[in-house]
Amino acid sequence: MSFNIFVSRFRDGGSSTFPAEEIRKRFGPIIVGERRGIWHLGFEEGGSWAEIHIPTEEFVEGFSVRRPAGYVAFWEIIAGFLKDLDCVLWWPGGGAVMARLDVMSHLPDSFIESMGIPWVTTDPEQIRDYVRGRTSSAAGA
Repeated sequence: MSFNIFVSRFRDGGSSTFPAEEIRKRFGPIIVGERRGIWHLGFEEGGSWAEIHIPTEEFVEGFSVRRPAGYVAFWEIIAGFLKDLDCVLWWPGGGAVMARLDVMSHLPDSFIESMGIPWVTTDPEQIRDYVRGRTSSAAGA
């Protein structure tokens, strides 16, 4: 997948933070290299071009992944951020996923206007397939 995805946390209509250490802790087992402030991710199933910018702050509002991997192990980690930290996954072109409907009450109105109402699921394969379908249809539009 050759695009960027973003994982962000919101509270009361604005950005909210979580400990940056969560990113290292959750992605740690699949970080295979580090260069110029970027983690490179690898998977047992095969190669990957996925990259995450290494956070430099103690608390972050979210993170982005360049060229997200298609492997379920990657999407399990993303689903964990949605479930455990009430984050929202989104990508340019209009698409978003959240773990629970009650997270929507914390999203800024401008986010909903731009991205639409986020899809609700925590299933890693459903998230992957939804992102694939939404980004490929946006690219072909």
